[in-house]
Amino acid sequence: MDIKRAITNGEIPGPRIFASTRAMAPTGMYPIVSSNWELELPHGVEPVDGVDGARRAVREQVAHGADWIKYYPIGVTTSRPIACCTAG
Repeated sequence: MDIKRAITNGEIPGPRIFASTRAMAPTGMYPIVSSNWELELPHGVEPVDGVDGARRAVREQVAHGADWIKYYPIGVTTSRPIACCTAG
């Protein structure tokens, strides 16, 4: 997001960047697991449950500069996105 802001503010030259932040998915639908108990792995998606949780997550992502919102409604088995929308 820092590069996007720098380009937008004219601090560095570059193309317009359309960025997305973390994807969202219902709790438990997109786990990142490891058999190593010593590793604390980053969460690949933001767990979101219900309409209020989704609204909160979208507002946070837009506040952090997201132009696109990624949502994985059915887990990792899909080969293409179900829906997409712009935040602006």
